[in-house]
Amino acid sequence: MTTAYNPSVICPILIGRTAELAAFHLLIDQVKSGRGQVALLWGEAGVGKSRLVAETKTYAASQGFLLLQGNCFQADRAFPYAPFLDLLRSCFSSSSPLTRHNDLTSFAQEFSRFLPDVAPLLPEHTPLVVPSSLDPEQEQRRLFALLLHFFTRAAIRQPLLFIVEDLHWSDETSLELLLYLARGCRHLPILFVLTYRSDEVSAELRHGLAEFDREHLAQDFSLQRLARADVDAMLQAIFAMHQAAHTGLLESIYQLTEGNPFFIEEVLKSLDASTSP
Repeated sequence: MTTAYNPSVICPILIGRTAELAAFHLLIDQVKSGRGQVALLWGEAGVGKSRLVAETKTYAASQGFLLLQGNCFQADRAFPYAPFLDLLRSCFSSSSPLTRHNDLTSFAQEFSRFLPDVAPLLPEHTPLVVPSSLDPEQEQRRLFALLLHFFTRAAIRQPLLFIVEDLHWSDETSLELLLYLARGCRHLPILFVLTYRSDEVSAELRHGLAEFDREHLAQDFSLQRLARADVDAMLQAIFAMHQAAHTGLLESIYQLTEGNPFFIEEVLKSLDASTSP
C-alpha cells in the first residue's frame, strides 16, 4: 500500500487536548459574562502550546472576541515592553477595528510620550508629542495606568482575548505590567492567555509566576506529551492509510519522539523528503 502524505505534514486536527480545549472554551464563556480570567499555559518546546492557542483563538473569534497578541523573542528580552509594542502596533494598524473609535486612537499619542516606538503609528499631521518629564518610577506608574484604561475602554465595546506567547523570553517590566493588568481586569471581559516553556523559566518569570499564584490571579494548564494512542490518532489524521499498515512506523515514531507533537511532524517531514523523487 502506498503511503500518502499530507504535503504540509501538519496534523489537520487537534489531538489529545480535549480536556484542555474544553477548559479554554469554558474560560471564554465565563469572560463573556464579565469575569476576567488569566490562563497560564506551559509545557516543553514543541508540545503543542501554540496549536492549542490557535484553536482557542478560533473559538473566541466565533464568540465575538477581539484578538490582541504580543510575542516575546529571545533577542528582545533586554528591551522593556517588547511584547506590548508588538501588540500596540496591531491595535493601531489601519486594519484594526479599534481605529474606528477616536477615543481609543487618541491613546496612541499619549502612549508615545512613554514609548517612542509608538510614535510611527500616529496618523500624519499629529502634533509633535512632548516626551514625559516624569522620573522613571512615575513614568512606569503612569504608563501602566494608561494601558489599563485603554484595555478597559476597548473591552467595554468587545470582549478581548489577550495573548502573550513565550513568556520565558519576556523582559521583567512586561511581566510586572501583566501582573498589573491581571489585577485590574478581574471584572472585565478579558481573557489573558500567557504561554511559556516549563524548562526555560528565568528568575524573573519564576518570581512573576509566584505572584500570580500568591494572589490567585491565574489558572495553570500544563501540556504533557501525547500518549501512544494519541500518536496513533495523529498519524492516522496525517496519513491516508489503515492502522494495520503502519503499526511498525507508529512504534518507531513514538520511540523517536516520545509523544512530542512538533517532533512527530518533523520526523514525518524528514521521511517525506527522503522518499520524494
